Amino acid sequence: MFLLHIGSYVFLGLFLQYLIAFIHEIFHCIGALFFKLNINQIYFLPFGFYAEIDDLYNVKWYQELIII
Repeated sequence: MFLLHIGSYVFLGLFLQYLIAFIHEIFHCIGALFFKLNINQIYFLPFGFYAEIDDLYNVKWYQELIII
């Protein structure tokens, strides 16, 4: 029974971490869409998420600061 509680806490903790990381990445995408940049994909990685944004190297410094 004790291990079941430990397992549920571990699962809930990992789920919340990935949920927060996903919301964080969505806000990067919203910033990119605000400056009319294209988002190709959002990758799910073991350590979080990664949004592939087109033309990120051709933006002004303040736009990059807002997006990144």
